[in-house]
Amino acid sequence: MKRGATFEMCLTSNVMTHSVDGIAGHPFAKFLRDGVKVTLNTDDPGVQGSTLTQDFERAEKELGLGKAELKRAVLNAVDAVFAPDSTRAALRARIVEGWR
Repeated sequence: MKRGATFEMCLTSNVMTHSVDGIAGHPFAKFLRDGVKVTLNTDDPGVQGSTLTQDFERAEKELGLGKAELKRAVLNAVDAVFAPDSTRAALRARIVEGWR
């Protein structure tokens, strides 16, 4: 996106609210693969009965995303965070170093 917009996407919530016709129809993987800056998030784990970890697992298992693609989604979140450049750089370094 030319203006640097980042889109927060919530797999479980979007399915529960019928924003999408099911996980298979969710655009998250397509957007990520097309270079759109998207992040994976949850709306309300207490209501949804799902955690962010579970949504990452769904993205991997049900949307077919690989570890490198999921890492890109996490780094998209770091790039979008409202924090000083030094904080973003430190977060990015920790993620890149610790990602397996």
